[in-house]
Amino acid sequence: MLATPPISSFTTSSHYLYELRQYMKMLKACYATCAISMLCSLIIAVSYLHLRVSQPDRANRVSLRCVFMASIMNLINSIFDIIIALIYGDTSLCRASAIVAMFTRVMSAVFLALVGINLVLVFVCNIQTSANRLEYIYYPSAFLYGLVTIVVPIVESSDDMLSTRNDLRCYYFVHYYQFFGHSSLLWMWYYGFLFLSIMIASICSITALVKLMKEHHTLVGKWAHIASMSQAAESAQSSVEQRIKAQSSIFVRVVSRCVLYPLVPLISNIWGFIFQIYLVNPHNGVPTFAFSLTDVIFRCLQGFFVSIVFFSDPAMTHYISEQWGLCKEKYVDDFSQIRKYSDGQMEVLYLNTKRHNKGSKSQSSSITVMPSSSPSSSSSTTCHKPSPVYHKGQTATQLSVDATENDSINIDWEHKGKRISHDSAPFNTVPMRRLSVPASVYSRIHRNETNQSTVVLPSQSPLSTSSTAFEGPDTSPCNYSQLNNIIPDPSSDHRILVPYKYPRLACAFHWFLVRCGFGKTKSDDGASMNREEPSTATEHCQPHSLSPILDTSSVVDISPSIHPLSQESS
Repeated sequence: MLATPPISSFTTSSHYLYELRQYMKMLKACYATCAISMLCSLIIAVSYLHLRVSQPDRANRVSLRCVFMASIMNLINSIFDIIIALIYGDTSLCRASAIVAMFTRVMSAVFLALVGINLVLVFVCNIQTSANRLEYIYYPSAFLYGLVTIVVPIVESSDDMLSTRNDLRCYYFVHYYQFFGHSSLLWMWYYGFLFLSIMIASICSITALVKLMKEHHTLVGKWAHIASMSQAAESAQSSVEQRIKAQSSIFVRVVSRCVLYPLVPLISNIWGFIFQIYLVNPHNGVPTFAFSLTDVIFRCLQGFFVSIVFFSDPAMTHYISEQWGLCKEKYVDDFSQIRKYSDGQMEVLYLNTKRHNKGSKSQSSSITVMPSSSPSSSSSTTCHKPSPVYHKGQTATQLSVDATENDSINIDWEHKGKRISHDSAPFNTVPMRRLSVPASVYSRIHRNETNQSTVVLPSQSPLSTSSTAFEGPDTSPCNYSQLNNIIPDPSSDHRILVPYKYPRLACAFHWFLVRCGFGKTKSDDGASMNREEPSTATEHCQPHSLSPILDTSSVVDISPSIHPLSQESS
């Protein structure tokens, strides 16, 4: 019987463990999955930083910070995985990249394990130490653990001779390390510490689960006992069922997260561990191509799996739903348009976003704008066209309105909401946001419109994308609404129209959301109609529901002292 040849002679007879086309498929899978992980890690980082800036109290949680740090490590790991797959030869850069990839992967698993450790210390052991003090211990310990993990790989890599072959990529030298006559200690040491962190996280999760189950069972038993002792049995039973349902929902979310923390690094790295076990003695069989491809996909998708954990956090789910509701309200529910015609007329459009079927027509009411030929009556206001006024750092852009210097704007408040014919006059469309305001604020803006005989209108178009606040010679409250293009809604007695900061972006986003089916539903439209009493013949076309009193500083720059939505003390 022939003696078993050494591993070095096994690799000499074959340059690749698989066929070249299979090997290239693995590299392509590595590129694609690493790109997905990088994108997910970036989304996690941006989301957490935005939450940290906008709502620091909600972001002040150990679990969120640990998952954020794990995503940063996954981002670095994906970058170096791509570098390893791109460069050729067994070079110093290749081995250094492999060490960094090992370190970041272990650190990602350790940061996820810290979430379970913190849960056990705080929830099970009832340690009274503040979270900040615990974090002073967590993070240095995590980095020390990572450094110990890569000590042996650094020593092994520095002692082994560099290969002179330049026809193979760094990826092959790193993941098929044993095929070049090197020891398996490097990978066994690395996976030993990696799975030790996973084991610690699993033990902590199981401990927390046992505690949670006991607490949940005890709490449900107390509520059932209270219900049985109550005289009003039916109402008490209903209240208990509601509380049990809410508590069970919280319990399921906490349990799922306890399972996810150790599960993410486990499903990402178990395939690589089995793969290296195969390579310790390849004469008994080598991993199949399907298994190797599975290892590549799951190993490089760790950033994607961490994003699932991050966005399943109750703080993040609540924050995302809150931001989505505000975004939909801003760009769908409150979205309106104003048409400015070349003949001097202006029309406010209320878009019907129920279905947006083909051939559906937008309902509108009009504000008449016409040249001033007689003194204004008590129910209208005349606005003379001024000389050009500029915003800070930006050239003013004028809407194309065919009017002379002596022309003025006459807003007919008595006949507001009536349709008018424009005889196919050309027009410009300006997106505006409809906001609900207190009656006192609306009355003040309306009073400024009707009592001001001559006010200065800005030459700056609402189509401007400047975010700089208006700076002019006259910013008194009486004409502030005109200077900022704030218009009282002619079809409502408690709404105003405010221009968007970035009108083109607002139009594009509105179009995208509507085409994706996020328009208003019939129930929303019916609720809106029930809340408002129609004041004109076209009031029934109003599709918008009452919006909460929002801060328009996110739409236009308005100084707090004369903010149009500020509550009046009177």
